Amino acid sequence: MKIKLLLLIFLLNQQFQAISQDTLIHSVYFDVDKFALKTDEKEKLDLFLKNIVVANILSIELTGHTDSDGSLAYNEKLSRNRVKTVDDYFTKLNFKTTSNVEFGELKPADDNSKEEGKAKNRRVEVKIIVQKLPTVQYDDIQELYRQLEQKKQTFCIDPNRDTLLALDQGTIIAIQAGTFVNQKGCVTISAKEVYKKSDMLLENLSTTSNGKMLESGGMIYLEATNSSGKPVTPKKEMAIFLPTTDYKNDMKLFKGNRDPHQVMNWTGIDARILPFNTGGNWNGCNDYWENRKCGPKCGFFCRIGRIDDAFKGIGNQTQKAANKSFRSCQKNIRRNRSNRRLNKDLSSRCDSIAKLMDSYGVSNYEDLQLKMNKKLMDSLGLTSLRELQAELEKQRLRALENDIVKGKSDVQTLSYYSFQTKQMGWINCDRFANEPGKKINMVTSELIRSDKDCKLVFDKIRSVMSPSYTDKKVYRFDNIPEKAPVHLVYLRYEGKKIFLSILETKVQENAPEPDYKEVTLDELKEAFKQFDN
Repeated sequence: MKIKLLLLIFLLNQQFQAISQDTLIHSVYFDVDKFALKTDEKEKLDLFLKNIVVANILSIELTGHTDSDGSLAYNEKLSRNRVKTVDDYFTKLNFKTTSNVEFGELKPADDNSKEEGKAKNRRVEVKIIVQKLPTVQYDDIQELYRQLEQKKQTFCIDPNRDTLLALDQGTIIAIQAGTFVNQKGCVTISAKEVYKKSDMLLENLSTTSNGKMLESGGMIYLEATNSSGKPVTPKKEMAIFLPTTDYKNDMKLFKGNRDPHQVMNWTGIDARILPFNTGGNWNGCNDYWENRKCGPKCGFFCRIGRIDDAFKGIGNQTQKAANKSFRSCQKNIRRNRSNRRLNKDLSSRCDSIAKLMDSYGVSNYEDLQLKMNKKLMDSLGLTSLRELQAELEKQRLRALENDIVKGKSDVQTLSYYSFQTKQMGWINCDRFANEPGKKINMVTSELIRSDKDCKLVFDKIRSVMSPSYTDKKVYRFDNIPEKAPVHLVYLRYEGKKIFLSILETKVQENAPEPDYKEVTLDELKEAFKQFDN
């Protein structure tokens, strides 16, 4: 009876081990008579090790092999060196091997009479036994985000008529007749607007492009469906106006796509963005273009060469005025040299606008706006920029009328970022946030799980960053400016309950640990509003 009991315990133990362990095998191949690790083999080995957690490893066994060329003793030494190469690389990665064996040519994997077979025999076999952890089923944080996202604004438009749409937060969308062709009945335009950091958090949005920080000037979501509910694609560009009270002159257009972790990544779209306003001197460019007429800074020899012009100016009023303008221009150049960065940024902005004006065959910014918005103005029966500005403002006020009556919004003339595009889905008007200072990685203590998320909200710019998933273990934020003031937002969705932690801090290598508190859906939305001040 005792023997049977011991046998049963042994069999149960063997079965438990079989269930709780995994054996992972990989071969590293070498060139003829070589034991150096090749680049492509290193990359394959890295990929094999990528998802293996060190703490779960029970054993690592390396066995070295060669082809049949050479003597037994030589091949045994060669296989030993190959094992040592792999062992050294494992040590560098903090993987500790438990047993190493060198078989030389004694255990071929293939036929040594063929070159293909020899190539397969020149190898080190890696066998890693890992402990299988019990599977834990967590809630999905995406279920919470689906409850938080804003309701889409919908409009049923006649595809055969010019249409001007005014969204709730002031976005204007101009759609020409024939933009959606061969459609019977109305086309439904669905849209979302995201201008505030709180809305970015609620929509699970962030402002990064391939890992680089962006500063947002506004995001919109657009989709179009026909009377059957099927998506339709615009055949003409739509004119879109995003309201702004704070011009940034280096804005670009981006489209958004989510990665497997549902992190939004923005990639550039080939579209021109111009601030739309009716002001005469566009952000200093008119003065800059006027100053450029006098050429570069006039030094000592340049001034000597202009003596004749100075004498001519005594009796010639035209020359006298030209000399005065030249001196004023040179004075501005000398003054601007004290702020080289500002001068460089101004020249870059204004020179790009000047090239754009050349391509449209115009000589000033107002004519450029007229050219770029001609189709829209023609469809509305308008002839001047001021008429277009008034029409846009009228549409905006209609959308904001209720808020204005309730005292929630002030009536003010807004300017716009304007662009034309056929792009649907998420669109972002952004610029790269070239924040000064040293860039570091900020690592949290939170394990990556399906019921969690965290965001980094920058205090001084309109930027929200999602964590990087390259670590595979804990959430971290890569390549961000050290000591920048931020709020670290941790979110957990467990047992259909919401847990929130918001920490005010500065960018540092080790992020502070979360202090979770249970909140309701409404309390969560209210907590995010603090980032809009």
